[in-house]
Amino acid sequence: MRTKFSLILDSFVLFLCVGLLMFAWVKFYTKSVLLSLIVSILVATLILFITSTIYKKRTAKLNLKKEEKKQVDYLNLNLFFTPKAEVLQYFENALKQKYQVSKTMDCLILKENTSQNDKHTTLHSTLFAPFYDKEKLDYSTLLHFYRIAKINNLDNIIICANDFDDDVKNIAKQIKNLNIKLLDTTQIYSTYLKAQPQLPQAVDITKKKLKQMELLRYAFSPARARHYLLFGLLLLLTSFLVPFKIYYLVFGSILCVTALFVKLYPILKKNS
Repeated sequence: MRTKFSLILDSFVLFLCVGLLMFAWVKFYTKSVLLSLIVSILVATLILFITSTIYKKRTAKLNLKKEEKKQVDYLNLNLFFTPKAEVLQYFENALKQKYQVSKTMDCLILKENTSQNDKHTTLHSTLFAPFYDKEKLDYSTLLHFYRIAKINNLDNIIICANDFDDDVKNIAKQIKNLNIKLLDTTQIYSTYLKAQPQLPQAVDITKKKLKQMELLRYAFSPARARHYLLFGLLLLLTSFLVPFKIYYLVFGSILCVTALFVKLYPILKKNS
């Protein structure tokens, strides 16, 4: 996951590269250093604004999907660690707002809420069976839910689990006297639980924010050495295009030395 520091650093590098490029070309056509500086800053700012706007619009939907995927992963993990009775109670609380819910063994029976028939016409009387005892739902569990549905004279079954064996998927398609839907956690979340404000919290998997020292280790990690070297060489090459060479030489040299340092420091530390 990208940190705020890395985003700020990338934006600064983009601004610097575009500004230097425009400064070099504008200075080539005009002798005015001030004009070249103003134009380069304005163009770099405009390009940075446009790219950041496009990036935000593009990543807004992706971030939403990532957040939903995070919720699904969080829900899936907690369902595994939550006792079966509590899992059943959780789904009962989540579904009773839309359906008439009653318990039978380790399943729920859903009936249409008469006041909402116009909105929910797909479910009439359905067995809702959550199963998170194993990673995959097997044939014996499918047979168990099938028998419960037949005992209660139900024609529909919705089974939710993390995953299903291939045999279960094939058998579910072949059964003609019963409508069986196999939904994984993602489908269950999107269909029934997306508006549910509270999720079961058996396990805390919240990621901690990076501390200052961790941010510094990230910024000066060996993996970023090539970035410092690339931009350092870019500044050194730019010094040949502008009259005020000293600034580019100094900062280009600093970046090259930084690249050398972050690349060699782990090796020197290991050998010391």
